[in-house]
Amino acid sequence: MLRIGYCNSSRHFLYVLLTTIMTYLMTSKCSETFLLNYFVLSTLTEKLIDFKEKLNFIFVYCAPWQISWGSAFHAIAQPFCIPHSAILVVQCLISALLNSPLMPLLGSAAFISSYPRPIKFWEKNYNTKRIDNTNVQLQAQINEFHCGLDDNNLNAIFYEHLTRVLQTSLCGEIQLG
Repeated sequence: MLRIGYCNSSRHFLYVLLTTIMTYLMTSKCSETFLLNYFVLSTLTEKLIDFKEKLNFIFVYCAPWQISWGSAFHAIAQPFCIPHSAILVVQCLISALLNSPLMPLLGSAAFISSYPRPIKFWEKNYNTKRIDNTNVQLQAQINEFHCGLDDNNLNAIFYEHLTRVLQTSLCGEIQLG
């Protein structure tokens, strides 16, 4: 309960609302205590939302409407569309249950599930300290400064900045609809 509250507090109201409805409006045969209902419903709701987000990712990534109609690819791809989409839905369901990300296989419409990754709800601010000649003493540069360390650190700072910019622009696009 605490993990979900800290990890995704924007959905906390949804979980409490669903739990209240299940606990007080349903019969006592189907319903357990409030805490047990909260645990089950928050887990199921989180998995369903994750499943929906993964399906949206697959639909946007594959985007069959972007290919021109009447092409040779459509003549070949359309008969295989239905079994392939059923496999993708099953794979997306398994990936949502295991909490593992979906990755496109070599840029194609086939996806593979990666290994499950934990959610770091306790670490929101990924601070990376830049190490270069402006903030390291000259003696430390001569004695201890490694060449490869600078490149890796600058890459981390670049990707940290890039993810923040993408998060804000994506948030703005989602708000605009």
